[in-house]
Amino acid sequence: MTQQRPRRPDGAYAARLSADMVVEAALSLATREGGSALTFRALGRELGADPAAIYRYFSGKDDLVLAMADR
Repeated sequence: MTQQRPRRPDGAYAARLSADMVVEAALSLATREGGSALTFRALGRELGADPAAIYRYFSGKDDLVLAMADR
């Protein structure tokens, strides 16, 4: 039996994330709306994913910002 991808409450499939995807979306969001707009909630909307899913890749905003600076 194959494992099905999880679905969001609206019935759409949940996004498959990676650390690179999160960093790219964060850079895009910060460039477009400014650094103060960079929150995990806004980033979740940008990615089409639950904001808590970002914590699988980054322990917090400081960790994410460091990854953004490295990029």
